[in-house]
Amino acid sequence: IVKLLRAFPDVQKQVKIVVGILGSVAALIGLIFIFLLIFCILGMNIFGGKLVDEWDPGLISMGARVYVDIPGDWLQERYPNQWFGRPGSIERVDTFNHSSTPWLVHLEWGKELAAEYPDLGISPEGTVWTAIQEDVGTGTPAIVQI
Repeated sequence: IVKLLRAFPDVQKQVKIVVGILGSVAALIGLIFIFLLIFCILGMNIFGGKLVDEWDPGLISMGARVYVDIPGDWLQERYPNQWFGRPGSIERVDTFNHSSTPWLVHLEWGKELAAEYPDLGISPEGTVWTAIQEDVGTGTPAIVQI
């Protein structure tokens, strides 16, 4: 490679320029990482690691994607610290006939769950009437996240 560079003096000049610039580029990258670190620490101190407020049950509307905690679900016992609930979507809201559990949630894989685990209280269509976590009693399915 050295012999090749000696044969072409213009390429040799450009290689010297690129090598000379590498120091400046390394300093710029180091400065960017320092700013990134400072703003990451600042952001964690300002926001406390949370960018989302507590969810409001009033935001639950038709078609909203929710996560439902079903009492007796074997996944909850199997993954206690990683459990977010079964995913589903709001199919219907009925506060008149179902005052304690007003949201009908269609669970993903709900039909399969109903067939495999009939004691969970999931209908054959894969739906379950739910409430919010703050309002539930023992044994009631609850919406735990939006």
